[in-house]
Amino acid sequence: MLPSEHTGEGDVWGAEPAVDSESGAVELRMIVEEVLEEYNEKHRLVIDLHVFGGPTAAEVCAGSRE
Repeated sequence: MLPSEHTGEGDVWGAEPAVDSESGAVELRMIVEEVLEEYNEKHRLVIDLHVFGGPTAAEVCAGSRE
């Protein structure tokens, strides 16, 4: 069957084969950890609190001064 035989009829082809996988999430986590290693402990804490914890950057910085 050629694609030109059924132009505009996507249902003829069915679903594309795919595999659910967490490999993208694992790779992303590895990259994030590698990047965070380049910062000192205080900077990593601020990044962790703000990016992964939810408070605004100002709230994180205000909290670190107390």
